[in-house]
Amino acid sequence: MGMSKAKVLAAVAGALVLAASPAGAVQPACKAINQTKGGAYNSNHTPDPLGTAIAHADSGDTVKVIGTCTGNFVIDKDLTLKGRPASGQQDVIHGGGGGIVLRNGPGAATWALSDLTVTGGDIGALNVGASLGLTRTTVTANGTGVADDALGAVTVVDSVVTGNDGPGVTGGLFGSIEVVDSAVTDNGAGGISGGRAALTVTSSLIARNAGAGVLGARHIEVSDSVITGNSGAEVGGGIAGVDLATLDLARTTVSGNSATRGGGVFIDRALFPSTITDSVVTGNTASEAGGGLYVLSWDRFAITRSAVRGNHAPTGGGVFLGTTPSGVGAEIRSSTVTGNSATFGGGIWNDRLLTLADSAVTGNTASTAGGGILGTGIVTFEGSSTACGNVPDDWPGC
Repeated sequence: MGMSKAKVLAAVAGALVLAASPAGAVQPACKAINQTKGGAYNSNHTPDPLGTAIAHADSGDTVKVIGTCTGNFVIDKDLTLKGRPASGQQDVIHGGGGGIVLRNGPGAATWALSDLTVTGGDIGALNVGASLGLTRTTVTANGTGVADDALGAVTVVDSVVTGNDGPGVTGGLFGSIEVVDSAVTDNGAGGISGGRAALTVTSSLIARNAGAGVLGARHIEVSDSVITGNSGAEVGGGIAGVDLATLDLARTTVSGNSATRGGGVFIDRALFPSTITDSVVTGNTASEAGGGLYVLSWDRFAITRSAVRGNHAPTGGGVFLGTTPSGVGAEIRSSTVTGNSATFGGGIWNDRLLTLADSAVTGNTASTAGGGILGTGIVTFEGSSTACGNVPDDWPGC
């Protein structure tokens, strides 16, 4: 998936070296070929081969990029830019150290990048009110990797967004961001920062970003993914749903993330139900509360067939369930909360209506009080549920 880090660094360090032709001619550093209607431009004869190819293209054309093309380019029509997918080849669009490497302009409703490396700009790719698709593309060593401004749609498939100084992928007002079979790693200001864009992350790795791994203020849907090692966030080291956002998390591991509140997952003021299903939240830390999960949603919150284990925070080591204006409830069903630790409420800090159904809160520790569950809320046990075996275990009936 994508291009290795060694290949990316080699691409950034210098232009691609192309083998000489049988005639011994010096191969151009940059070549752009219109594969739809014909026409080739290269740096031996044209000062700006890629810019010229874009200017001469018609809407719907595909332009093939060979080598390293340097500059800031505006896509003003529906267009596909593609490199060579063969292993070992590096086709690069380099911003020259600043500016926006690629952006769409008036008239571009759909534009796409494939089999390319985009690097060396303040922003790697900027999408304004259109549809941008990245496939088998690496976006690295920019200020911001990929940015969606206002109402656009960005889709990242089988690609790598890594090592950018700011966020890897960022959104604006509404619109959508979808990341599939991709890696968003080692960026300097969070992995995916969606603004009010709808966020979908599927079968992807979001790791080691300096900020929340996934941050959104609308709807966040994450499935079959790994969210790990993200740090430095105020809220939601792994996943942060803020300002009325809702979350659906399925078949995903959230591990080793850190934040002030909600080391693994943070949900605040969600107006619709949020769910965590068939997932694992483990080894996350928070400096204030909610090592694994911090929940303040205004609608119901449910954990089903999941494990919250080995997380730590001063309050609510595993799960922090805060009060809400309407006093709505939370549910933990067919799940385990175990091996978490805190000063208060090792397993769960609960200030709301909590239902435990066929679930176990056990093996958690608190240094002061409430190894299993602590707080002012009301807990209802259903089925085989238990909150015994915690230290100190102060739950009635244990």
